[in-house]
Amino acid sequence: MDKDGYEIHVTYFDDLVNKFYEMIECNNIYGISNGCIKATNQRYNNLNNSYEIILNQSSTICASISIDSTIPKYMFHFRLIDSTGAWPINSLVDVISIVSSISSTSTMHKRDGNEINKCTLTIIDMSSFSIDVTLWGEHCNNEDKLIFDMQTKPFPPIILLKCVRVSAWCGKSLDTIFSTTILINPNFPEIDALKN
Repeated sequence: MDKDGYEIHVTYFDDLVNKFYEMIECNNIYGISNGCIKATNQRYNNLNNSYEIILNQSSTICASISIDSTIPKYMFHFRLIDSTGAWPINSLVDVISIVSSISSTSTMHKRDGNEINKCTLTIIDMSSFSIDVTLWGEHCNNEDKLIFDMQTKPFPPIILLKCVRVSAWCGKSLDTIFSTTILINPNFPEIDALKN
C-alpha cells in the first residue's frame, strides 16, 4: 500500500522466494523496482485494483531508510454480516466482529493425503447477525489458542479478518486463506462501538 492508500498485489516465484522472503516483514516500508505490471485475476483478488506487480530476476526490493508515517499500515473495507446474502461465493471480504464461541482444534486429511489443522469461530458484529469462520493451517495454529484463552476475560475477544473467503458450507460461512490477515483486539475506532 502506498501513502494514498492504494493497494496492489506483488508476486514473485521460484528463486526469488529465497531471495526476498527473509527480507520482507509486515508493516515495513520498501522500494520496489523493475517489476512487470499485468492484469490481475479478479477471482483471487480482494483489492480494488485491476492490476498486480510480478517480480522477475531483474527486480529489486530495498528497505526504506526513512520512515514515512503517511503510509497507512492497513486498508479495510468492512462488510456487515447481515449482508451475507449479497456476498458471492468465493468472494473475499473484510469483517470486524466479536468472537462468541470457538471450537477445539481438529485435524483433517486433505485430498493429497496431508493433514491440516482447523478450528471454527462463531462471530457476531454490529448488525447483530452471526456467521461461522473456519481458521485453517497456520491461522489456526497461531490464533486459536490466544482466542480460546481470551474467552474467560471480562470482554470477549474482538477479531478483525481481512481477506476471508465466502463459502457455501451449511449456508454461508467464511474461511481463512493464505493471504488472510487476523488482528485480535486491534486498536481501531470500531472496537468501542462493538464493546458497547
